[in-house]
Amino acid sequence: MKNLKYVFYILVCNLLFLSCEEMKSLNTQIEIIKTIWEEEPEKAYLILDSISSLIKEENEVNQLFLLKCKVTNKLGYELPDSQDLLQVKKWFLKNGTEESQAEIIYFLGRAYAKEGISEEAIKNYLYALEKAINIQNYNLAGYIQSYLGDLYEDRKDIYTACNNYKQAAIFFENAGNQRSFALALRDVAREYAFMDSCELSLFYLDQAISITEKLEDARSKIAIYNGIGNVFRIIKDFPKAETYLLLSINLDTTVNTIPGYLALSDLYCSHGFLDKSLKCLDKVESDTHFSLRYEDMVAYNRYRNYKESENYSKALSYLEQYVEIYDSLNFANQRSNIHELEKKYNRTKIEKELQELKIKRQYYIIVICIISLSLVFLLLLYEIYRRRTKSRLFIQQKEMDNIKIKLLDLSLELEQKKVQLDYVIAGETESINLEREIENLKQQIKSIKTNQLSNTPIAKKIIALISKGPNSSKSDLLENMLNSLAKEVELIYPQLRITLLDLYPNFQESDWRYCCLQLLNLEIKSEAILLNINPGSVSTRRSRFRQKLGLPQEVNICEFLQNKMIN
Repeated sequence: MKNLKYVFYILVCNLLFLSCEEMKSLNTQIEIIKTIWEEEPEKAYLILDSISSLIKEENEVNQLFLLKCKVTNKLGYELPDSQDLLQVKKWFLKNGTEESQAEIIYFLGRAYAKEGISEEAIKNYLYALEKAINIQNYNLAGYIQSYLGDLYEDRKDIYTACNNYKQAAIFFENAGNQRSFALALRDVAREYAFMDSCELSLFYLDQAISITEKLEDARSKIAIYNGIGNVFRIIKDFPKAETYLLLSINLDTTVNTIPGYLALSDLYCSHGFLDKSLKCLDKVESDTHFSLRYEDMVAYNRYRNYKESENYSKALSYLEQYVEIYDSLNFANQRSNIHELEKKYNRTKIEKELQELKIKRQYYIIVICIISLSLVFLLLLYEIYRRRTKSRLFIQQKEMDNIKIKLLDLSLELEQKKVQLDYVIAGETESINLEREIENLKQQIKSIKTNQLSNTPIAKKIIALISKGPNSSKSDLLENMLNSLAKEVELIYPQLRITLLDLYPNFQESDWRYCCLQLLNLEIKSEAILLNINPGSVSTRRSRFRQKLGLPQEVNICEFLQNKMIN
C-alpha cells in the first residue's frame, strides 16, 4: 500500500513538474516573440502559430491576439475580421494599457475599412488617434492619419485626405520615422496632383526625395520617383516623365517594377509610341511579380494600343478579355461597398466602349468615310467641352481657394485683435477702437460664409425651387435637398454642430437640419413655399425653435447661429 502511495506521489510530482516546465517554456517563447517580432516577423509568426492553441488564460489569449495582429500587419498578411477584434477591444478597454487600447482599436478600424464599413472605420481611427496622441505614440498616430487619408481618398474627399496625410507626415517626423515621413509627403503630393496643383505636388515630392536620399531604402525611392514621373505625365512633360519612370524601374530590379512599367506604357501610348508601350506590357507579363491583380490593367492597355493603331479586331479581343478579368475581380471584391460602386461604374463604361467599338467596326467596313468624319467631329466636340469644363472647374476652385485664404486671414486677424483687447491698458479710446475693429472683422467673416453657403449648388437649387411657387417640392426630394444642405453647412461651419450639441444635449437630427435651413435666412413666405405649409405654421415652428434654443422671439435664428461660430 505504501509503495502505491509513493508511486502516486511520484506521478503527481512529475505531472506538476511537466506542467510548470510547459508554462515556463510558453512564457519563454512569448518573451522571445516580443523581442524579435519587429526584426524577424516570419520567425515570430511561426512561433505564434505553434503556441496559440496552448494558451488558455483570457489575459494571455488577448495579449497574444494583439501581438499576432502586430506580426500579421508587419508581414502584410490579412488581419482578423472585425467581429474577433471587437471582442478583444472590449477586453482591452477594461483591462489593457492605453497603448494596447490604441493599437487594438487601430486594428479594428483597419478591419472595418477592409470590409467596406467606412463610418465605423473612421470612428475607431479617431478614437485610436486620440489615445495615441495622449501617450505621445506619434508613430502609431502617423499610421492612423495615413489610413484615414486613404479612406477619404476612396470617398473622393481629396481635400480632407490631403490634410490627413499632412498630419501623418508631422507625426512621422516627430517620431523620427524618416521612411514613413517621406511616403506621407508623397501621399500629400498625390492629393495635390488630384487637385491639379502639380507645382505643389512636385514641391512635396522634392522634399520626400531629399529625405529618401539619406536612407538605404530602394522601395521608398522607387515609389517617389514613380510619383514624380506620374506628375510630369499629368502636365504632359514627356521627357521628364519618361526619365523619372525609368529611374523608378531601374533603381532596383529585385523590387516590383510592374507599376512603373504600366505607367510608362500609358505614357508611351498617350504620345503615340505604341511599339514602346507594347514592349513595356511584355515586360510586365514576364516579371516575376506578375499576378492576376495586374492582368486587367495589361489587357486594358493593350486594348488602348490596338485601338490607337486602328487594329479594331485585336482591340475588341483585348477589351473582351479585360471585361472577363474584370468580372472575376469584381466578384472576388464584392464585399467592399466603395470598391464595388467604382467597379460598377467602370463596368458600365467599358461595356459602353465595347458596344461603340463593335458599331465602329461595322460602320468602318460599310462606310469608312462617314465614320471617319463622324469620329473627328465627335472628338472635336468632346475636346471643346472638356476644355470648357476644365476651365470652369479651375476658375471655381481658384475662387474657393481665395475665399478660404481670405477667411483664414480674417480669422487670424480676429484672434489677434481679441488678444490685444484682453491686454489693452492704454485706455477706453483704444479699447473702443479695438472692439470696433473686431466687430468689423466678424461682419466680414459672417458675410463671406453667408455668400459661400448661398453660392453652393444646393442652396441655388432650393432658391430655384422656391421661385417655382407652392406645391413644387415633393417630400422625398425635399428630404434629399435638406440632407445635402446639411453636408454643405458642415463644410462651411465645421464646428457648428458640435457647439450646438454641447449647448443643447437634447438636440435632434431634425433640429440640426432645421438649423441648416435657417442659415439660408429665408423669409417666412419662402420657407412656407419650400416646406409646403402655411406661413403661420412657419412662424409657429420658428417660435418653438427659439424657445428650444432659449432665445427671445425677436432674435433672428440665422444671426444667432452665425454669431455662435464667430464669437
